[in-house]
Amino acid sequence: MVEKFLIDSNSFMTPYRQYYAFDLVPTFWKELSKRTDSGNLILLDMVKAEIEKGKDELADWINNESGFVICSHVAPEIIGKYQEVLQYVQTCGLYKEQALQIWAANDVADTAYNRP
Repeated sequence: MVEKFLIDSNSFMTPYRQYYAFDLVPTFWKELSKRTDSGNLILLDMVKAEIEKGKDELADWINNESGFVICSHVAPEIIGKYQEVLQYVQTCGLYKEQALQIWAANDVADTAYNRP
């Protein structure tokens, strides 16, 4: 069985904005590009759309990387797994109701950069 990795927007935005700007550390992005060709890196359509909102080098990069598998966030297999995660977050006793509401927002791929 081949492992698949569902990558969140924060996995791109944080390195781009804080640590690995394209002009400072191009090797990071070159190495990441090599990994996209495997077909094991999956982006939800809403993650891609969130990154594209930046209209910056990161948005250009994500649009030029053809190796990512883009998956609809409303695909049945995604919805099923998302429900499992939400159920866990709701019942594990580790999160407050407000955190669950923020985490469960369905119009934002990653709340780290989009908090109300």
